[in-house]
Amino acid sequence: MHKDKNLKYEYKVNTNILIGKLKDNLILIMLEWSPRKRSKMLGKLEAEIKRNIIPIRPHRSFERKNNKSTQMANRMNKKRAL
Repeated sequence: MHKDKNLKYEYKVNTNILIGKLKDNLILIMLEWSPRKRSKMLGKLEAEIKRNIIPIRPHRSFERKNNKSTQMANRMNKKRAL
């Protein structure tokens, strides 16, 4: 990936995008009969995943704000259905 470049941060694949792409395409790849087409589809999937990388920034943990007004506005979202 970016091992030969002198970059400020380490990089990793964006997990949310990875799961979304795999969810959409993995079944189609496995069901494909033609090995050539399957290989081409897998190559496209791999290229798409490699394009979506994010930096790993150290010491990036922040406390969440305790905002009572948003809790009150969204209290019906957690109401039980039954």
